[in-house]
Amino acid sequence: MMSCNLIPGAPNFSRKMLSKVSFFCQTCTAMKMRRMRYRNKVGSRDNQPIRTIHMDTNGPMRTLGVYGTAGLIRYFLSIIDDQTSWRWPFVLRKKTELKIKVK
Repeated sequence: MMSCNLIPGAPNFSRKMLSKVSFFCQTCTAMKMRRMRYRNKVGSRDNQPIRTIHMDTNGPMRTLGVYGTAGLIRYFLSIIDDQTSWRWPFVLRKKTELKIKVK
């Protein structure tokens, strides 16, 4: 864009000049990193089912009316067993239902 003078008032740098400049952005480098996969870690999984579980909630969801509920489902609870990776999904109308579902 700059070499074609498409930006009014922007300085015109030659390609030769730009090739000598070192560009390094720590944020760009960090965002391109991949997340560490915990499955590859030796000994990270529990050896008995249901002893260690992971829970996460999502919401409130912007898209309402999932499965014909006319906007009643707003939150989502996900429970995952560490040893077997078995997943239990729960839909919630209010966050107060979370206590009931976990019991």
